[in-house]
Amino acid sequence: EALVIQRQIIDPLGEKLTTHNLGNAYIRLGDFRKAIEYFEDCLNISQELGDQSQEGNAIVGIGLCYFNFGEFQRALEYYEKAIEIFNRRGDKQSEARVLGNIGASLDHMGEPKRAINYYEKLQTIAREINDPYSESTALHGLGHIYQKLGQTNRAVKYYEDGLAISAKIGDQNGEANCLT
Repeated sequence: EALVIQRQIIDPLGEKLTTHNLGNAYIRLGDFRKAIEYFEDCLNISQELGDQSQEGNAIVGIGLCYFNFGEFQRALEYYEKAIEIFNRRGDKQSEARVLGNIGASLDHMGEPKRAINYYEKLQTIAREINDPYSESTALHGLGHIYQKLGQTNRAVKYYEDGLAISAKIGDQNGEANCLT
């Protein structure tokens, strides 16, 4: 309803935010095709307004949808576009979030060595910007990859480090990820 009103009164800023929020809502509902429609609307509006931050976020949203479809290469292409935008803007927080997504995509594509590289970049940036949530994500990702590679002792160390950070910041999802 808000989107209809924003379109009627020609409120592109409100429309941009609403389409992005609807995209996120449809992801949570598992309707990824509908989410893509809204993220594409958000992307178009963001480009018209010159809002590169929101443009990058919309691109990440589209990538997440393709990831959930199991189209990891396509997701990766969207994530790489978003990284370019975030790098140009010097947005380390958003870059960190996408590095984890790239690592997960590469893992699913059977490219563990490349995935490790992205998780290590994520860990480095997370430490630079003091983002324990992203650091825990990186450690979990590294633990997962090393476990798959049969390097169990190394994997355990990463999981333990990730678990400690997650527990310290009260991130129960992060704790669960490190324990499963």
